[in-house]
Amino acid sequence: MTPLILNQMTTKKILIIIIGVIITGCTQLPNLGKGYKLIRDGNSDIVIINSRNAFVVEGVILNYNFDSVFILVEQKPKNLILKDVLYKPENDYPTIEKIFNKSRFRQYWIINKVIDSVYGPYPKAEYLKKCKNLKVPEGLKLEFGS
Repeated sequence: MTPLILNQMTTKKILIIIIGVIITGCTQLPNLGKGYKLIRDGNSDIVIINSRNAFVVEGVILNYNFDSVFILVEQKPKNLILKDVLYKPENDYPTIEKIFNKSRFRQYWIINKVIDSVYGPYPKAEYLKKCKNLKVPEGLKLEFGS
């Protein structure tokens, strides 16, 4: 009878440890303000939704920055990158992921939270021009990687 009690207690301790690791290991995505949020969709991609729970920027968000007025976004759009390969029977999931991961294609977005307007998608050069036209503050930038 004693071994059964020890096993139940051990199982509870292990379960508590696992739950603790899961909770502390999860990162909290920031609220972007004025009803805009970063969320993880069903594919573990990070997307932006608005207060009406409508997708604003889908795909994979690689980089973002925000202040009280603007949200700037660098996106890697799955639907455009994979449109020619997604539904071909010869392409299995690992092949599709490999193609997506190799792609260097990026799009850029600007969201004005105050007037609830979304600008984009833009290639990098057009995005930078639009930032100037919209008077996005100089200090609010995306850190461009490769």
